[in-house]
Amino acid sequence: MFRIENERFPYQLLIEHEPGRFLNYRVQDKWPGPGRSIFCIAKDELTEEELPVEPEPVDSCEIRAISHYGRKLVVVLDRKIRKRSWFITVEKKSKTDPNRTYQQTFWITQSSAAARRGGAYLSKRGKRDGLFIVRDKRERYGYRFPRHEVEKAVLPCGDYALRLSSGETIAAVERKTRDQLLHDIGTLDVLKASLLEMVETYKYKALVIEATYRDLVDPKKSRFYSGGFVAEVIAELFITFPGLQIVFCSNRKFATEWVERYFQRISKLEEPEQNR
Repeated sequence: MFRIENERFPYQLLIEHEPGRFLNYRVQDKWPGPGRSIFCIAKDELTEEELPVEPEPVDSCEIRAISHYGRKLVVVLDRKIRKRSWFITVEKKSKTDPNRTYQQTFWITQSSAAARRGGAYLSKRGKRDGLFIVRDKRERYGYRFPRHEVEKAVLPCGDYALRLSSGETIAAVERKTRDQLLHDIGTLDVLKASLLEMVETYKYKALVIEATYRDLVDPKKSRFYSGGFVAEVIAELFITFPGLQIVFCSNRKFATEWVERYFQRISKLEEPEQNR
């Protein structure tokens, strides 16, 4: 952050969101206080060669994590205090021309977000309905998605997949009933190989189990394995595939709903802006 000659926006804030590329904001203060937000003016991005040489920055810190969620930019700094903040871009209609819109950006911190209690933010990009779901032909008694287009095909791995309007298949879900999972424990290496293929093939991947964790580890409900052994197998799957979403749904109905919402959220994030 640099101090600049501007009475209303006295600071220039630079955020390296990609290697060698910096978001460039004019801001009204050095850090938003509790319950406050700072109005920002977004300027053109800067490259490393275009960074200011003088004067010395009034504040600087390494970025530990940075991510975009729709119109929200999350930045986590590598320090103990004043480290979490958000840059929220909102679109407003022009008061003079109702056909024109413009954007405003606000900078808030963890303390101000907690004080405001603004609720959960969910990006609204993409399509809510009209997904293209591929169901594996070998899937028996498959899930039904009446609001979406479903095609039966042979998937290389997984039971259900999400195909974007571009034709790219970006996500897959492997479905297991309680009995299927307990049966697969007998050939655990085969199950792990199929999950590995799914993890390496798709950007988003999930294993949906139609049972609660309690049902799986209850020794009264398993004739072949002890509850402790089943728990060890589940733990093994979690640590072997840290990028795999493993979800327990108590029945088929909830499993179907989870898969549908999972694919919907992926579509909202991944579909191009022109498909809104």
